[in-house]
Amino acid sequence: MIKIQQLYTYTSERRFIWILCMALCTAFFLYILFVGLTTFNVAANNTLSKEIQVLNSQIGSLEAQYVALSGNISRESAYTLGFEKPEKEIFAFRKRLVLY
Repeated sequence: MIKIQQLYTYTSERRFIWILCMALCTAFFLYILFVGLTTFNVAANNTLSKEIQVLNSQIGSLEAQYVALSGNISRESAYTLGFEKPEKEIFAFRKRLVLY
């Protein structure tokens, strides 16, 4: 009779230990998950920063080409490309984004 009582008296402690072990396993799993996500985020950030540098250099070269080509535009070169003189001349101005 004593052995049966001892078997049933420790069920609440066993249940508590089981819940504690599951909580620790869950915390460990979440820790590993967050460390992995952080690692992948850092790797993706490095890749994107390299890609941004490449795109910025391409934009810089395109801006240099634009400046070089915009100095060569004249009425005579436009006429050679097939443009015709308009009846009424309308001038367009570029708005500046920065105030002086």
